[in-house]
Amino acid sequence: MSTYELIAIITLFVFGYLAQRTNIKGIRRIFNILNKFLIYSIAPLTIFVGVYGQASHVILALVGLCVVHTILIMVLTFGFSILASRHRNELGLLYAMVISMGIPNSGFLAIPLAVIVFGTYFNIIPYTVAANIILPFVLLFIATSLKFEKKSLIISTTPIPSLAALVLAVSFKFLEIVVPQNIISIANTIINSVSFIFFLILGYTLALLSIRDFRTYMKWIVLGYTIKYVFSPMLMHILLMLTTNLNSNVLDLQYTRGLLMQSFMPSALFNIVIGNIFKLEAKLISILLVLQTLTSIVITIVLFSLLL
Repeated sequence: MSTYELIAIITLFVFGYLAQRTNIKGIRRIFNILNKFLIYSIAPLTIFVGVYGQASHVILALVGLCVVHTILIMVLTFGFSILASRHRNELGLLYAMVISMGIPNSGFLAIPLAVIVFGTYFNIIPYTVAANIILPFVLLFIATSLKFEKKSLIISTTPIPSLAALVLAVSFKFLEIVVPQNIISIANTIINSVSFIFFLILGYTLALLSIRDFRTYMKWIVLGYTIKYVFSPMLMHILLMLTTNLNSNVLDLQYTRGLLMQSFMPSALFNIVIGNIFKLEAKLISILLVLQTLTSIVITIVLFSLLL
């Protein structure tokens, strides 16, 4: 990450925070528009590029392994969250936990961290592709299972662009339709540039938090840490062992380390957008994102510095 990018991130984060704190007129409407722009345009574009543009660098079996890991973590999180919940109908809170644990920052944070600790990021790409495959189905599941009043039609159409992007990417690969590399490069540039908007939204969302919120969600923070840093890497290790036993040619040490690193990546920035769009517990998503991002960075650098 360059100095200019770091300055841009800090500036957007502070602006988003101050915009909420100073209560600028119409700011909520602006951020609602940004949320819709990201989920209806940038999410599908990211999914298409992630599945089509990166597939040539990926071992298919590892993508499948990562999909299985993600689904198991989501199911595990949902089960533990139900046990921890006082009211079994708190779907907004339950889904906030599920996406926070199940949709990690497998690209924007994982790639630069992988470059820092491994010197390359090829070994984490299978998880990035898997995350892009699963995302549209998660959106579809949430949209069809939650009950909305006035905006039910808008909410129910939310997953359509992402699902269409996934189908299109898979179809292009299957039919061997070649997308010019310059178009893929332009799409990547757009995604990388627009991704900075997430920090604007993060700052805005964090401005809504208070110390009381951290106390309110303490039980869920502890549960999130237990799942992310105990069960997730443990489950990934088991899946890697099973894959090696089935086919020892699929895995090498680099992929093993890369996928283990991905198993404790924090919640994706995009989850805040999902929380806002679907009216989930956006505060809980924001708290887990911030706390686990800092924790994951420290764990990644320290752990793999010792292993390498």
